[in-house]
Amino acid sequence: MISPWPPVGPALFPEGLVLALMIVGNVYVVARLFPRGSHPLTLADITFLLGLLLMAMGLWFALIYAAIDPSGASEISVFIALNSMMAVVGCWLLALFLRAETMRPAKGGWTWPLIFTALFVGNEFLMGVAFVLFQTGPGYFQAAGWTGLATLSGAAATSAWFYVAMLANMLALVLWLPLDPASRSVLLGFSLTAALGPLVASDPPLGIAATGVLMVGVLLVMARARRLGPLTVEYGRTLLVVWGAFALMGLGEGGVLTGASSPWGLVALGLSGMAAMTLELVVLTRRGLRGEPTSPSATVPPDRPPTGAASASPSAP
Repeated sequence: MISPWPPVGPALFPEGLVLALMIVGNVYVVARLFPRGSHPLTLADITFLLGLLLMAMGLWFALIYAAIDPSGASEISVFIALNSMMAVVGCWLLALFLRAETMRPAKGGWTWPLIFTALFVGNEFLMGVAFVLFQTGPGYFQAAGWTGLATLSGAAATSAWFYVAMLANMLALVLWLPLDPASRSVLLGFSLTAALGPLVASDPPLGIAATGVLMVGVLLVMARARRLGPLTVEYGRTLLVVWGAFALMGLGEGGVLTGASSPWGLVALGLSGMAAMTLELVVLTRRGLRGEPTSPSATVPPDRPPTGAASASPSAP
């Protein structure tokens, strides 16, 4: 079994630096994707952010190629992927030329949340694949065929690199979006389960016990939710998402317990954890793109006086 924890050695510092840069980039994307104040999101912003995330995925594919086949060709592919980042600026300028800064994305749909969530999760997963390959070498996986591919996928999805990056994504969204206090507290509790993912993979009984303790803490937060503020419909939907995510995680934990000596148990754990965190990300992204609902009484049509306004005409003597 491949350890989800990175080995202590000379490669730890550059890998940690890359992880830190990835986290900073994701926080920047979250701040640009859900702007505060009087600067609404435009299609020009979406073009720029999509370009950044897509080019980042291209860079991870190039690094995976370099880990599998360390040669001059793979090194050139990495440099090409790095230089292709300049194409993002070109696409953004083209979007500005087409007046995309005056266009707004449709609110309430699932298309943009699914796209951005897939790019977020895809980047973190590819980073896990690249780092696992650099740590163990490709020979271990290539010799096992399809089982080796499954083992690589499970090791990447349960690695500390993947879980730390996903934890940062979830915390950034939960802390940045304008959520009600009860929903924010419950989602923070669930997000912290990502910190226990590598422990579940390396020591399933201890990790599952620690996750159970955290779930009890989330239950206590739910029991005191009414003291945090009025309960909303969004809070009810948050509970459904959190318990659905916990159920997915439970399936994966059961799989790793029953198949601890098999690579497929690790695959089950990785896929279930990825699905649970993806569920939270897509719901939060949709909530952020949808924006805060506006009360019908909050705005007044410009061609009508406010309701109940007194007439300015003098009364007859």
